[in-house]
Parts: sequence; structure tokens; C-alpha cells
Amino acid sequence: MAQAHTLATVATAFGMAAGFLLVSVPPAQASAGSEEGGRTTWTIQPATDDDPDSRVSIRQVMGPGARETDGVVVTNFGPDTASFHVYASDGVVGAEGAFDVLPPDHEPTDGGSWVTFGEVDQARAQPDGTLLIELEPEESAAIPLIIDVPDDARPGDHPAGVVAELAAQADRAVEVTSRIGVRLHLQVEGEMEAQLVAEDVHAQWVPTWNPFAPGSVQVSYVVHNTGHVRLGARTTSEVATAFGLGSSSNTQELREVLPDQRVRMQSEHSLWGLVCSQLMIALQPHVVGEDELEVEPEGGTVTAGVWTVPWAQMALVVIIAVAVIAWRRRRRTAARRVQKRIDAAVAAATSGTG
Repeated sequence: MAQAHTLATVATAFGMAAGFLLVSVPPAQASAGSEEGGRTTWTIQPATDDDPDSRVSIRQVMGPGARETDGVVVTNFGPDTASFHVYASDGVVGAEGAFDVLPPDHEPTDGGSWVTFGEVDQARAQPDGTLLIELEPEESAAIPLIIDVPDDARPGDHPAGVVAELAAQADRAVEVTSRIGVRLHLQVEGEMEAQLVAEDVHAQWVPTWNPFAPGSVQVSYVVHNTGHVRLGARTTSEVATAFGLGSSSNTQELREVLPDQRVRMQSEHSLWGLVCSQLMIALQPHVVGEDELEVEPEGGTVTAGVWTVPWAQMALVVIIAVAVIAWRRRRRTAARRVQKRIDAAVAAATSGTG
């Protein structure tokens, strides 16, 4: 039978706390059904001297070509022996704004590729560089992390993560992949830039055919992190009609934009169109979490013109104008007819008396 694969990320340590989906309290913990119908529960958390510590993530600031060591601990809290795949990969931020790592079938090319594992008694090294760890109930395994920075690594952030994934069970027709992880904040020393820019700006006027209702301007733009460090941002898009007679604004928060990441933003603005309007997009970047920056984050403002022709209202004005002109013509025509009758009556009366 073909296997169906789904990803059930129960908890992760990749957010602002120790978990992929922003679990609020460390350590990250996941639970999945075991072969006997019970639950396999496990954690992975940062470690110092082979013992779990209080960190919610691992932070390393290194120079190009440097080597640093750190560690994590994986613990099986389930009632049965369980096996786990442990691997490192590049960090990404998904469409919902949550931190994650590349899928297992994607080879890391950045910070995740810098991480290798030291010797672990309960582990078997796999050909792809990952570890397969088998743990008895209530057993833990300390995993040394070795981080080798390339000589040509660019300055700035290189997000990564270390994942503990419950090994698949071969006798199951449906394979559910559950994984948790610890986030690695890897930063290379050097001259930093911290900047967000708005790109690929589009605005489309959507008129309404109800003359007594406003139309809307649909705005789309990309927030691009052109710097070297992750940044959060408040983005504001505002559309103002000509002569400042009306405006509509929309503010959104971006929790985290990684270096060179592009995030598509969209907003809709209800507006009474006055032929031409002005679009403004403002980016206000800020430092994320416990990050420390020696440079001030740079944002910026982008403006553009938008045609907002009020077709329904213009049609209504034309209809009213035509109706008024027609009414006035009818009145003038009727007045002329009445006047002709009066003139004829007066002429008849005058000729009779003569």
C-alpha cells in the first residue's frame, strides 16, 4: 500500500520560545502515537556539559573560518523504546510567519550545513550526515554540536535549527512525521547592514457599480530584507484621494523577515475615488527579540499614483445631467406651446372686435 506522508509539527524550538510553533515554555516537547497504541513523548533542548539548560535557543557569534561547539539533549519520556532522526538544516520563515527548517529532502546550503554532530553512544551515523538515536523510556542522549563557519561566510545572520524527528514505523500504512527542534541563531561577525525595502508594488482600482457605495483599491507589495540580519517590521499602506478629501490606511506586523527573504503583503482600501489617488507604503523595521544591533535598522517609504476613476458616480452625474436637460427642454417646449395658444387666442379676440 502506498504511504501517505503528512507533517504534524506538534512543537518546535524555532520561535521566540523553545518550540517550532512558538511554544511558550521550554523545553520543546512532542507526542505521537506509538506502535502499541500509546504515546511517544520526547523533547530536545539546548545543553551545557551534557545537561539541559535554561536557554530557549542557541546563539553563537563567530568570525569567518571559526569553529564553535555547543550541544543539545534529546529525551524519550514515552513508555516504550523509540528511535529518532536528528539532523540540522537551514532556517526558514513560512507564509504564516512561523520559523521552521527546510524539509528533510532539501539539502541545507547555509547555516544548517555548518553543523555536524560529535560522538553519541546511543546513535548511529547515517550516510547523509544525520543521526539515528534509539532511546529507552526516560533515557536521554547528549549530542555535541560542532559549528564550522566557512572562510568566505558573509557577515550577519545564518538561521538554522537542529531537529529530533520520530523515526517512521515500517509496518504503518500511513506515516505521520512528528518533529521538534532547537533554533540556532548563528551570526558571523563583520560589517552589518539592517534594511528592509518595499518592492514590486501594485495597486488596482476596483470600482463599484453602486453609485452610493465606495470602491476599493487592492494593494500588493513585497517586503525584501536586503540586509544581513533578521528584522521585524510594521508595514503601513495608505491610499489618499486627490486634494486630501479622503484616505484609507492598513497596518500589518511582520514578526520576522530573514536576510534576503521576500514577503508578499496585501491590503484592501475602501475609498471614494476622485480620478487619481496617491499610494504610500511605509516600512518601520525593528530588532527582533533579544537581538542586539550596532546599526540602526533602515526602512523607507514608497509612493505611487493610482487611477481611481469613479465610473458609477460619473455615470450617475451624467444620468442626472441628461435628466435635468431633458426636463428643462420639456418645460421650455411646454411653455412655448402655451404661449402660442395665448398668442392665438389674443389674435382671434383682437380680429373679432375689429
